[in-house]
Amino acid sequence: MVVPIGYSRNRQAMTAMPTKCLSFLAALILLPTPFGLAAEIETAGKDAIANKVSDTEVDFAREIQPLLARRCFACHGPDDAEGGLRLDSRDAALAELDSGEHAIVAHHPDKSVILERLASSEEDFRMPPEGKPLTDHEQSLIRRWIESGADWKQHWAFEPIDQPKVPTAVATASNENPIDAFIDAKLQSKSLARTQRAKPIELLRRLYFDLTGLPPTPQQTSDFINRSQQDPAKAYETEVDALLASPRFGERWGRHWLDVVRYAETNSFERDSAKPNAWRYRDYVIRSFNDDLPYDQFVRQQIAGDELPEITRESLVATGFYRLGVWDDEPADPELARFDEYDDILMTVGQGFLGLTLNCCRCHDHKIDPIPATDYYSTLAFFRNITPNGNGPNSVRPLIASEQERERYRLLEIEIRETGDRLQGELTKVEQQIRTQLAEQTSETAAIHDLDDVGFRFYRDTFEKLPDFDSLKAEEGGKLTPPLFDIRRASRPDDFGFVFTGKLIVPADGKYQFDLDSDDGTRLIIDGETVIQYDGIHGEGSPQSATVELQQGRRDIRLEYFQWKFGKGLNLKWSGDDFKDRWLTPQGVQKTDDINELLKSPAGKKLDKKLVAEYRKLKKEIHQNSQRQAWDEYGLCVTERGTKSPETFVLLRGNPQSPGEKVEPKFLSILDRESPTIQPNEQTDTSGRRLAFANWVTDPKNRLTGRVMVNRIWQHHFGRGIVRSPNNFGQLGDFPTHPELLDWLAVDFVNNGWRMKRLHKLILMSQTYQQSSMASPEALAKDPNNDLFSRSNLRRLSAEEVRDSILATNGRLNLTMYGPSVYPEISAEVLAGQSRPGSGWPTSSAEDQVRRSIYVHVKRSLVVPLLSSFDFPETDASCEARFMTTQPGQALGMLNGDFLNQQAIEFANFLRKEAGADFDNQVQLAYQRAFARSATEAEIQRSRDLVQRLKDEHKMSDDQALNYYCLFLYNLNEFIHID
Repeated sequence: MVVPIGYSRNRQAMTAMPTKCLSFLAALILLPTPFGLAAEIETAGKDAIANKVSDTEVDFAREIQPLLARRCFACHGPDDAEGGLRLDSRDAALAELDSGEHAIVAHHPDKSVILERLASSEEDFRMPPEGKPLTDHEQSLIRRWIESGADWKQHWAFEPIDQPKVPTAVATASNENPIDAFIDAKLQSKSLARTQRAKPIELLRRLYFDLTGLPPTPQQTSDFINRSQQDPAKAYETEVDALLASPRFGERWGRHWLDVVRYAETNSFERDSAKPNAWRYRDYVIRSFNDDLPYDQFVRQQIAGDELPEITRESLVATGFYRLGVWDDEPADPELARFDEYDDILMTVGQGFLGLTLNCCRCHDHKIDPIPATDYYSTLAFFRNITPNGNGPNSVRPLIASEQERERYRLLEIEIRETGDRLQGELTKVEQQIRTQLAEQTSETAAIHDLDDVGFRFYRDTFEKLPDFDSLKAEEGGKLTPPLFDIRRASRPDDFGFVFTGKLIVPADGKYQFDLDSDDGTRLIIDGETVIQYDGIHGEGSPQSATVELQQGRRDIRLEYFQWKFGKGLNLKWSGDDFKDRWLTPQGVQKTDDINELLKSPAGKKLDKKLVAEYRKLKKEIHQNSQRQAWDEYGLCVTERGTKSPETFVLLRGNPQSPGEKVEPKFLSILDRESPTIQPNEQTDTSGRRLAFANWVTDPKNRLTGRVMVNRIWQHHFGRGIVRSPNNFGQLGDFPTHPELLDWLAVDFVNNGWRMKRLHKLILMSQTYQQSSMASPEALAKDPNNDLFSRSNLRRLSAEEVRDSILATNGRLNLTMYGPSVYPEISAEVLAGQSRPGSGWPTSSAEDQVRRSIYVHVKRSLVVPLLSSFDFPETDASCEARFMTTQPGQALGMLNGDFLNQQAIEFANFLRKEAGADFDNQVQLAYQRAFARSATEAEIQRSRDLVQRLKDEHKMSDDQALNYYCLFLYNLNEFIHID
């Protein structure tokens, strides 16, 4: 029977569904499944399988160390040694206990008391004291390990990497690919062989989805079949080369990487506000995969793209990697939130690039892996100097790369400033003439505003010292009229902050005195230089003064202020050679009429019209000049505080309020004992620390980087990695099923320039990849989990592939690449479920709504429902592998969802247009587009029967029946599964 998407194949009874769904389903279930799925198997218990090999040599790294870590380290690990027993090192494990006995005596299980404690039936005596006892098989493993000498080898992932020899026993003329040699050698050891080659159509469809995430068109299918009839091997290789060169390749494989680096375009938490220009990082990743950027360069650009010897726009955009995580824009504890940001970076770097759970060491030494907390903070020291997430220059920066661009930027900045100064000088003269004429006609005095373009940002928080306001989220902001630094805009009496920005109008070159009287903390910055900083608390300190030399014109001015308790107070005035005590805050400003208002008065109408016209012209030109930007491309990038980094301390229990010993940048001690060479860079104004770390990560001698990426590429071609835990190569991760193959591929990858497309082709050209998913009874019995790769794994399409395939099939898919993200239509009911209903989701044009899913805006609190149903990943942390669930929401969305029903109509319209009115022709074209194959005569007949029943029993018109027939095709398992 046909089972709608989202239900197990053996589940025939369905839960209550809407009438529309039930009536339609009644017609669907009459049709048999149109293609063969791999048989479902019941996985044999691990103990049962393991007992079959009880006479084999015990592998400490694979079988004993993870067992000790999982069941024993809580009481006998790095942080604890109850009874004097520690099991995280050989010397400690073999040492004498507090009782005078020995838990482990090499070669003597009868003298090793650990075995007695493990086997005991007395709860107070048995170990471990909590949870289930160790199984007989697990106890047998430990006994045999002790009996053989209690060998204690370092975990495989921490061993230096060497390229093993390719097995020669099974190498034949028909088996020249090293991958096949390794796979066949293991199969041969289990008296198994690979299954037969997949059928051409199965193989073609698998290739297209693996490399592009899209189905082949009927023309592409026909061409491949024709070529395969003449020379199957050449036809296949030609198709592989073409797909690797396709721009769709980067869109497909870029999405895999975005999962790893927790890509999203919003900050999470209550407001979940947008990250400006985050889409540029996504485009960078797609281009990198399409251009076959060597993986070591890809990594270096993301970790230190702004510190490289050759900085490009792409390398600057790549550093957006740091800004992709969640960010609390209103933290209760800002300092703790800052270290949470560091932890997010270390977790992503550790798991994404190195396959290590470094984040487990934030509060204590790693419970499992030999990574002390000092290593965590020594690694953090490499990133300690980066600015926190925030707004403006803390996260968005101009994409200036070359020296020529820097010079152009500098000259244009100067030109913009000089133009503003010149226009302001002319305006000052005209304003003085206007004031003179007004004084002759009226007693009113025109206001003299020394500030222009004054904006504010208001913050609700409790501050006891001046914070980095740019790293905090403002509650509101806007322009101030009249242009004064006015804290009366505060919406509460205490516990708030302001950032004011604007232009100070300096009438002439000279020295100027600024007098500041502030209740609590204030910072006055003019032209980027701090003039006055007062970081006191209410009632403390005294008024501050400073004299600075300024040039005539419009100077940048910024005033930061925070108010703690007991009322507010901010007074700022300035004096020059020709004036005294002019106020920049409202407290001392006498009531005056603004010059613009006076121009509208009867007296203003009597002014010299040419003078007024000149005034208005200059005001407009000043505004237009202020809107100019020296650089028009900005990216979400990382920045540093300068060449000198803050000190880094071990935080006891991870608490920023409890600093311990000071640490310096240092590589992980388990991998490298050498000290980093760090060179601060004055030109880029960075510490050089991240570049040193990036060079270490991509050093060919690094034991993990190559292994981790090779495993990821293998994972997405075979459905799982050689290591099934792609983000954890540590002791609690899975042991590689083919460690020699993994190492051979990793060394080959590095030695051949870290080229990813070359590795893809090596994998794709193997007979192992080209196998059928149909398993023999013998393989199912001996290799139920397909650990030996005795066959291909059947897989379901990912969320993006489901949506993109629907649009590709009905001809609606828009293949426009790159640019700002798009917003498909989402129902009002879904939008209403947000904490801020309807915010942050402007619906895109109809044309943009049907672009590929990788270009859909990724909002952490609002994922497009269809993508969410099909297991779009959580984006708060690195996703190593997506879930592949089967749940009712999938079926409901595919049958009843507005999107699917509309796209089914589009599919039907396409069939009418391209296949004409003949139903049989429509069915053939539908099958070719949806399943990359022709319909059989039996399928055509069943399709006729279905449509006729829809018309007879449900009183549908021809068009309606075809619409529902197309919806039916979208809901077949064959549509969303790959053999």
